[in-house]
Amino acid sequence: MAKPPAKPEVRKLVHDVVRRYPGIHLREIERQTGVSAPLAQYHLRKLAEEGYVEVHDQGGYARHYPTEKGKSARVLEEDLPIVGLLREEVPLHIVLLLLDRGAATHTELVEALGIAKSTVSYQLAKLAEAGIVVRTPGETRLRLADRERIYRLLLAYKPTPTLVDAFANLWEDLYG
Repeated sequence: MAKPPAKPEVRKLVHDVVRRYPGIHLREIERQTGVSAPLAQYHLRKLAEEGYVEVHDQGGYARHYPTEKGKSARVLEEDLPIVGLLREEVPLHIVLLLLDRGAATHTELVEALGIAKSTVSYQLAKLAEAGIVVRTPGETRLRLADRERIYRLLLAYKPTPTLVDAFANLWEDLYG
């Protein structure tokens, strides 16, 4: 039986994944590191106490962000809600589809994503509340409020491999 990594090694592993993927939540840290959720949670708490990680609640998820103390670029306060939403599969897929298409109706998004109308509605409401998507009055098409900002954030804070794989599968289904 393999010996588990020493505490400093686990803490560094957890911190590295938070630095690489700001806005990540516990279950994704578990997937990316192979560390159990309770052990990752312990180290996240210690990292927060030491000032290397800060935690922000977003829609029931505790999202973890690096601080400047850890020699990481800190996510700007106004970008926290957007980065957090871009860590969720369906909101990320909606945003990427709108980046690709420019604008789309609710029905077009439902058909492209292959998920329930209610799920798309729920996720669109979250994206609208965060100021990411807008609907021009009198129109049915939704678009990104600030495409350049979304591009900048996606380039600065790349999605986790799990999200990239999920989107690659969606893209393959949509465009062959």
